[in-house]
Amino acid sequence: MASRFLGFLARLCCSHPVWVIAAVLLAWAVAFGLAMRLDFSTGVAELLPKEQPQVKQFFEAVSMFSGADTLIAVITSRQPDNVVLMQEFIRLFAESIDDARLITDVDYNAHRVAIRFFKDVFLSHLFLFLDRSDIERVVEILTPEGMRKQLAQARATLISQAGVAEKEFIAADPLGLRELLWKYSPKLKSGFRLQLIDGYYFSNDTKRAFVLIQPKQIAQHLDFDRRLLSFLRKKAEATFAALDRLHHWQSGEAKRRLDIAFTGSHAILLEESQVIRGDLSKALLGSFVLVVALFVVAFGRLGGIVYVGLPLAVAMTFIFALCYLWLGYINVLTIVLVVMNMGLGIDFSVHLYNRYADERSAGLDPTDALAVAYSRTGVGTLACAATTALAFLACSISRFVGLKNLGILAGGGIMLCLATTLLLLGPLLALGEKLPAHFRYRRISGFGLGALGRFVQAHSRLVIAGWIALTALSAIPLARLEFCQDIRSLRAKSSPALSLQSQISREVGGSFRQWMVTFQAQTSESALAQAERLNAVLGSMVKEGLLASCSSLLDYVPPLSRQKENIEILPKLAGRLSGRDLGAEFESALRQTGFKVTPAYRAYIATIAAALRVRAPLDVAKSAANPRLRRILGRFVHVGPDGLHLAAYFSPARLVAKGSDVFDFVSRVSSRLGSEFSIVSTMVLTAVLKRIITGDMWAIAALAAIAVIGVLLVHFRRVSIAMVAMLPLLCSVVIMLGVGSLLGIDLNPINLFVVPMILGIGIDDGIHLVHRFCERRQGVRGAVSSTGKALVLTSLTTILAFGTLVTAGFAGLAQLGVLTILGVSSALLASIVLLPALLFYFRRQDYD
Repeated sequence: MASRFLGFLARLCCSHPVWVIAAVLLAWAVAFGLAMRLDFSTGVAELLPKEQPQVKQFFEAVSMFSGADTLIAVITSRQPDNVVLMQEFIRLFAESIDDARLITDVDYNAHRVAIRFFKDVFLSHLFLFLDRSDIERVVEILTPEGMRKQLAQARATLISQAGVAEKEFIAADPLGLRELLWKYSPKLKSGFRLQLIDGYYFSNDTKRAFVLIQPKQIAQHLDFDRRLLSFLRKKAEATFAALDRLHHWQSGEAKRRLDIAFTGSHAILLEESQVIRGDLSKALLGSFVLVVALFVVAFGRLGGIVYVGLPLAVAMTFIFALCYLWLGYINVLTIVLVVMNMGLGIDFSVHLYNRYADERSAGLDPTDALAVAYSRTGVGTLACAATTALAFLACSISRFVGLKNLGILAGGGIMLCLATTLLLLGPLLALGEKLPAHFRYRRISGFGLGALGRFVQAHSRLVIAGWIALTALSAIPLARLEFCQDIRSLRAKSSPALSLQSQISREVGGSFRQWMVTFQAQTSESALAQAERLNAVLGSMVKEGLLASCSSLLDYVPPLSRQKENIEILPKLAGRLSGRDLGAEFESALRQTGFKVTPAYRAYIATIAAALRVRAPLDVAKSAANPRLRRILGRFVHVGPDGLHLAAYFSPARLVAKGSDVFDFVSRVSSRLGSEFSIVSTMVLTAVLKRIITGDMWAIAALAAIAVIGVLLVHFRRVSIAMVAMLPLLCSVVIMLGVGSLLGIDLNPINLFVVPMILGIGIDDGIHLVHRFCERRQGVRGAVSSTGKALVLTSLTTILAFGTLVTAGFAGLAQLGVLTILGVSSALLASIVLLPALLFYFRRQDYD
């Protein structure tokens, strides 16, 4: 049935070539319009199984608590002892962007942040923070004599050589209550391994300084990222120019002394989108040029540029249109789709053209030659496409979203490549026959396969034994095959912003590699109660030696128990001060000590007086929602539509790396915490992904193998032939993974795709060779020499196409390129060496 249909299609292509090409190009125009609407996506989360609880919790925690949407400006000194200049740059730069429409908040000075926290949280809830002795101390300060004493000290500090930051804090807190702030919120001074110089954020070696920028939109909006980074770079250039004018330097001097770079999700995703564009362009153009050039060299015909180039280009447009219809965007895995279809799509043209050239050289007219190529070799090509597509579609059972989508798109793409080749190659060959009379078809070089066929036939048992030994040796390193322990392998290795982020995390801390406990609460009071219970449990585990350290919201705000105790005594405390006018006494003390009475000072004493009237615990939800406090409380509290989400952090007392150790550690900690708390970390994510990917790999490989065997049985109608065709393929997969393990390549959600891909690609070689063998009963030498040259050529096209990935900007893609080259090479050798030996050994009676 398939043979008759393909024969009919061949005659249609010969009789009406122009109409067939016109119909295909009309469909191409529609597909081109869809392909041009594709967008870019660089998110790692969309590649992973987000329905898995641990994966979902991890990425939710990243988005809520890790400061994922904070953009960091990193100012680096090119010369030593440039601290003052860096401070000048930071102040000018931060002030120039502070009111920008693209930005919510700019944090460049810890003292300014501490002042914000002091004003917005601490002072208004002053008596909820303090213990009994400090409450009495504050009451003493609020006496007329106490206020005069504190203001006199403040006055002395202001006229001394105190720093700007100290003077700013005095302006906000003339009674010196900030000393209590450092006592009850100690992490305001030591959140990260940073050196604070006049409140500015410096690395310990003072070579770098940091400005924390909160953009108004999330990083996934690439157009916004582009506008934001462009705006910030323009402001940075203007700041450099302002410093030149301020110091009367020649133009560009400040820029020679300082440098500014940006990191964080907005900068990283923008750079990764550019890497994807570059890798996609390089893969698309490079693989296209290489595979078409190889075809031209092999057949000695410039016409090959048209015969294979046009079908490939049209097929790729159809595939991009399929991407739009299925996903709506292009991501890092789309690059795999491009090179795969470039490498495999040309295989259909090679086999059909090779058969057509053979038949024309044998004397058949163009119509009959094309009919033979389509109806005979085309049947094998159709079987190859079906096995490859089914092998790819086996990935649709994967729990990894990216791998599942890639499998579906790859399976559909293969069939689109075959359909495009069948509809365009025939008409192009028919039109090519109208070229001048000196036109001749050139067969592919034999590549020395005739001698190889004779050797295999003469030493079939030796060849089989050698492959068994090679496969067994390759299986030994499989025990060391691991799932990639670093999810960053899925990200661009050439992203300066990502490299800068990693470097900063190592130098100053704040990395999301630490362990986290998350929980939910409906009210601020219940959140504080749970945080207090959690803090007690984590603290006990630190004392027992299970944990090395812990950090929670209670490093900044008082525990609920203390707040409730203080609320009970506040009415009595207010009663003790009720007969006095704190405002009037404070203004009098100000005048007596030489201060001017300002609205800011009146608001200050009014806030203290209002703190005496507080009768409810601190509203952490309201405080966390304040953009001015996001840098402090955002690591611990996130206000969502479903309530409050809270986090605490801890570090294990010893390294926890292996999957079994990770699950055991999580179990021990979880049993102490309770079911309402969830543990999140990169180590947990890695252990879960490793377990999932191992199960998926075997399930996908098994399903792909079943699909391939099914097609082989339908095509060859004999179990023995199907098994013989399948065995070399299985050997090549083992060799590929074994050698890859020796090269240090671990499995990840990207290169996992190689397994079903090699099953699909490798079986194609076996089908073509066995099909040609069974068609002519010509023996090993004839099958290897006639079909093997096409197999060599198609394998080389695939190797060249995937070779463009070796230099890809994504580490996962580069590894996939290496694995594919190993897999295709081993599959080719198995097909032209081991498979003929097996055929000769098991079916000697059919040979010459």
